[in-house]
Amino acid sequence: MSQELTNQIDIQMNVNPTQLILDYPFKELDDSKLKILGEKIALCKHLQKLDLTLEENKFTENGVQHLATEIQKCEGLVNIRLNLSYNYLNNQSATYLSQSLAQLQNLKKLHLDLSVNGISDGISKIGEIIVQNQKVEYLNLILSDNPIRDYQAQHLSQCISQSQGIKGIVLIFAQINYKSFFQFKSFKSEVHVGNIGFQSLIESLTQSQSLEFFKLVLIDNEEQTNQEQLLKFGQAISKNTKLISFELKLSNIPRDDKLIKQLYMEISKNQKLISFALDLRLKLKKGNTNRRIFIRNCKKLVQFQLF
Repeated sequence: MSQELTNQIDIQMNVNPTQLILDYPFKELDDSKLKILGEKIALCKHLQKLDLTLEENKFTENGVQHLATEIQKCEGLVNIRLNLSYNYLNNQSATYLSQSLAQLQNLKKLHLDLSVNGISDGISKIGEIIVQNQKVEYLNLILSDNPIRDYQAQHLSQCISQSQGIKGIVLIFAQINYKSFFQFKSFKSEVHVGNIGFQSLIESLTQSQSLEFFKLVLIDNEEQTNQEQLLKFGQAISKNTKLISFELKLSNIPRDDKLIKQLYMEISKNQKLISFALDLRLKLKKGNTNRRIFIRNCKKLVQFQLF
């Protein structure tokens, strides 16, 4: 298996030394094999884009440390997509990733899929990447089915607020409900980001001086989003002078036509919006008159979706 790993890298480097795409899900890779993989990647001195899928393997935080340390040696990396989902990873794994990725001073785009793991407090360490490394402009963070609570979402929100370079951010806190995957593990993986966490994310959207695109997926949580928080989200959209595009997916929303109209009115005050998607799972009718609010008020709007 080790020879297969290194051979694929050699083949790709001979074709294009700036890009490496490796797909190794369900390969039972352990720490030793991940160390070999990392060392081989570190030899790719001209690498600018790394796309690495390691979904559902058998490595631990030690393997993540080896991999992160070696990736850090590729100083020219501009774009990283790393899928570490379904690997029982803990907070220390998140710390290792943060410490290494924050050192890549050419990094602009970072996609981390950490879904279905055991990360909680570690998300604040991931958030620190965009604080410590101001070159990162786009962060896509998938945290579905991790034991994340409101106060941990608050810490992540603080990092977003403090970042001076971030232009686009995607945060996915969906509850996938693959409980059987963790039935023989001691930690729980349920996401529970409620109104307090949602409010802190709204505040980061208001306070950010650089965000142009914002996507938040917060679905299948037990706590119902209250009316006040939903309106505050609309106000945050209207007040952010940089924001030109957003997506919001929420479930457990109170069915209140007056509230939804107020939300639409607040969002439509942002005259710079080019596109947005608002999915509140309310099954809105195509002929809903509230849609006309955006057509009438948002002059630059090219595309919008309401659900």
